[in-house]
Amino acid sequence: ITISKGEECVLEDNSQRTKWKVISPTGNEAMVPSVCFTIPPPNQEAIDTASRYSTQILTDTLIRISNTCRNM
Repeated sequence: ITISKGEECVLEDNSQRTKWKVISPTGNEAMVPSVCFTIPPPNQEAIDTASRYSTQILTDTLIRISNTCRNM
């Protein structure tokens, strides 16, 4: 497997300390030295969006439960 600097790979398994299973941009899978990669920090915009969706789903669910209980 050949991975060039700056290419993004999919991290399949990082349970081992020194070797990680990755999928290259071309779809090849391999165990590679973990020292060759950095994991970027979380994307704050994505975290905020997921949090808003989670809050909205919880709110909608509670409203449905409340309405169901009133109709019993």
